[in-house]
Amino acid sequence: MTGFHFLFPWFLLLLPIAWTPWLSWRRRGLAFPAAVLFQETPHLPGWSKILAKILATGALALMVLALARPIWFIAGEKIRLDSMAIQIVVDTSGSMGEAGESGISRLDAGVRAIHQFLGQPAPGMPFHYSRANDLVGLISFAARPKVEVPLTFDHQALLAKLRRLAPKQIPGESETNLPDALILAMDQCKSAQGIPKVLLLLTDGENNVPNPVSGYTALEAASLACAAGFRIHVVDAGAFGLQEGPIEHSRREKAARHLQSLAERTQGLYFPAASSEAFSQAFAKIHEKEKSPIDTALFNPRVELYQWLAGLSLVLLFSSVFLSGSPWRQLP
Repeated sequence: MTGFHFLFPWFLLLLPIAWTPWLSWRRRGLAFPAAVLFQETPHLPGWSKILAKILATGALALMVLALARPIWFIAGEKIRLDSMAIQIVVDTSGSMGEAGESGISRLDAGVRAIHQFLGQPAPGMPFHYSRANDLVGLISFAARPKVEVPLTFDHQALLAKLRRLAPKQIPGESETNLPDALILAMDQCKSAQGIPKVLLLLTDGENNVPNPVSGYTALEAASLACAAGFRIHVVDAGAFGLQEGPIEHSRREKAARHLQSLAERTQGLYFPAASSEAFSQAFAKIHEKEKSPIDTALFNPRVELYQWLAGLSLVLLFSSVFLSGSPWRQLP
């Protein structure tokens, strides 16, 4: 929006008030038995009377315009921003507490990489990116999903909440409920209109909750996400700190195929993360992929004009009063 605009245009309906100085009526004069005494009193010249009315009219008109709050908007400049809505969905099931290299748990390794992804330094991460223009939300899940932070530009607050997450260890609460977590994440993105939407899933295994509240399987939830325009990127922490053994590896391969299918169904990326470096590389690739420039306009600077109009109105009003109340005023 550029150009001249009124913030309260309905005040312009008062403009006819500006013509009141031109309304005249015949007033009866006082009768003086010796009017000759006032013959030497100077009379207000005709041009002064007209000028006083013009000044009063201008003062009233300018005051009405000031009340309407005129604003001059200067044209804004279009720029391109990388902006999107990102829901970070973090698995806090019991297995996410398993330790890998240097005694760091799967959850802690993921948290460090998310710090880097959102443009904040983290221990052991020598560099970081910038997602300052993105709306980011945080959802944790184990047996039940929970909205930790709604979509926000306050990444510091989100990271503070992220650092407080801990794996659930109580039986009945430490399972992995992928379908409900995905459904809740999509629901939380309803407020983000007109920008790309991404679900970033950090987990270490497939769903093991038999009866999700949503009634969907994880693959069905992924299909819904695809239909709604979401992409799901999966960072698979299952190989981080994995114990050696055929049973564990067989179970791990099955879970990896399942998580890869979730990502592929939404044209997202899948990353197995077996080390801290692999976590970092996974989020770096997601950062590079999820750059969706959009055209936006800078906030249009505006100039408030009502102060100038009100000041000029007062000047004209005082000038009119001065002329009308001068010693040259004509007696009735």
